[in-house]
Amino acid sequence: ASASGAQTQDGYLRADRLGIAHISSVDVPRTDARYAQALELGAGWNRWPLYWDRVEGRMGQFDWSAYDDLVRDDVRHNLRLNVILLGIPAHRRDGNSIAGLQQPVFADGTDTPAPGKLINTQNPWARFVRAAVERYKPGGALARAEGWVNGEGVRVWEIWNEPDYAFFWSGTVFDYARLLKVAYPVIDATDPDATVMMGGLLYPTQENFLARVLAVYQDEPQPERYNWYMDAVAIHNYGDAWRSGWLTLIARQTLVEFGLERPIWLTETGVP
Repeated sequence: ASASGAQTQDGYLRADRLGIAHISSVDVPRTDARYAQALELGAGWNRWPLYWDRVEGRMGQFDWSAYDDLVRDDVRHNLRLNVILLGIPAHRRDGNSIAGLQQPVFADGTDTPAPGKLINTQNPWARFVRAAVERYKPGGALARAEGWVNGEGVRVWEIWNEPDYAFFWSGTVFDYARLLKVAYPVIDATDPDATVMMGGLLYPTQENFLARVLAVYQDEPQPERYNWYMDAVAIHNYGDAWRSGWLTLIARQTLVEFGLERPIWLTETGVP
């Protein structure tokens, strides 16, 4: 792995392709000693969840304070950020899914992005995604408040965590496909340089969740017009290390079956 000179001025070598999940998060005490341990291992990335239900505790009122502090600390330690958007506020829940998720993304009654389009207020997921990206993208609200001018901010947005595992997502495959379909054009319109990643898949059974989501998009008129709503896919593996390669191959072969090629990230793994 390589690291730029700008990233090594403090003596740490930050790898381009190595990160550690939860170096910091709102649930983990953030200390310089903890950051130093991660940096000594060569971590160049931090990955953590941004919970919608913690931001919008009251309908229509966003409190970003805890996440502002988290992003500030990560930026101070020159870490790149892979942020996971997930969590449903109780007042935004509709059974196992999200109220208003099927509503048009934009205020003109369409899902079609264009410069300057407003978000449809009847789609609260779209509204939350826009607000998060506007706040934490390079040049966004937090960057302006902090005077950051060197691209500091979030550029990788992972849409949910392990949507093929009922502990995290108990809605249908169609609901998740819609979740990603809403998030993609909102993020792309708000920060065209961002990477939108499909939520990391655990593959807890033999069911191929990625194939099922792509099959939903395949039935739509022009999925390629919107990049099939994903710039990258991710996998998770715990246990035998060989399984990481096996799951990567499954994901790659699945993409090939749909005529696609995407970067495949291993965003969670553990050493037994």
